[in-house]
Amino acid sequence: MKLSLVHILKENMDENSFKQKLKAYFHYLTILGDEPKKLLDYIENSGWNNLNRSDFKSSYDKIISGLKLVGLDPGGPEYLGYFSLREKEKVYSLLVNYEHNGGKNTDFKRIGEIELIPAKVWRVELDYSEPVIEYGSFFGEIFNRSKEKAEQLMLNYPYDFMSDRETYDHDYPDREKFAEELTNISSEDIILEPSLFT
Repeated sequence: MKLSLVHILKENMDENSFKQKLKAYFHYLTILGDEPKKLLDYIENSGWNNLNRSDFKSSYDKIISGLKLVGLDPGGPEYLGYFSLREKEKVYSLLVNYEHNGGKNTDFKRIGEIELIPAKVWRVELDYSEPVIEYGSFFGEIFNRSKEKAEQLMLNYPYDFMSDRETYDHDYPDREKFAEELTNISSEDIILEPSLFT
């Protein structure tokens, strides 16, 4: 017999403890099938920067909706086109703990205690250099009797005759070709606790 989400929530929300709310939320995630695991894999392998433009944005929206259903989302402003650090920490730690406790194969309605573990975020600093194409204008004064010669000199030796310049755009043609050196890496634990939801 399949229970409706409303029935599940009524049953689980009678106790107002944080872990009970998490169990109700994790049960909600089981209804989504493989989506939570796939979203977790996407975040861990592709990051957050392109989530908006990916097929996983709808999964993310469902995961946030579930927080509202079980009373773990305090409300506030709607999504504005980017993910705040706090939101990333919250969603990531929820997904890590959901999978740690068995994921979609667990009956969270009947499971005893759930075990909460810290999720990790790595703060990484990378020194790099990359080629940049700048688009702009050089302004110069060329003292010469011939217009053709002045044009030729400016085209061939602009730095020799430049008196000023203006840059109005730039491009990164070899985006993937970084000269890289990791200069700092540290980890921070994200503890799944009520303060993440206030």
